[in-house]
Amino acid sequence: MKISPDERDVLVAEARALAGELPPGEARDTFAEIAATAGAGTGEIPDELDGRVGQMLELSLGSGRARAEHGPEGVRAMTAIWRRTPSGASADRDARDLNTALSVLSGRPVEFVRVTPTGPGTSTVVISAGRQTVRLAADAAGIRLRSIDVGATDGGGE
Repeated sequence: MKISPDERDVLVAEARALAGELPPGEARDTFAEIAATAGAGTGEIPDELDGRVGQMLELSLGSGRARAEHGPEGVRAMTAIWRRTPSGASADRDARDLNTALSVLSGRPVEFVRVTPTGPGTSTVVISAGRQTVRLAADAAGIRLRSIDVGATDGGGE
């Protein structure tokens, strides 16, 4: 994965900070390697490290550290890098698939939207528009399609 010059500083800083917090061992060495390769002249991260870069950025972005330490520009740079990692690419594919599924509701007046908690940190979202009802599952991992009912007449009940 290629790291642009405007992304390098923030990625190097995050990798060094994480490596500095870890005990000696493989994980620490991996993040030190990420910092070294990102800071090198080519800014090329070896493919085998892409997944670890994604994990590191998910932690930094998700915890709020990215914004606190690097501000909005750092968040933008980290998000751009994350989207090129395996986890970021997977999230993009999932979002495209979900948007495709939700297109069944396009141009229809929404009759109701209901959110129901299904457990700690998990919810079901039901969207009904005409005879189409879409059910989504939402949790810390994201939003996933549970079902699409075309021609539903039950008002989207659970």
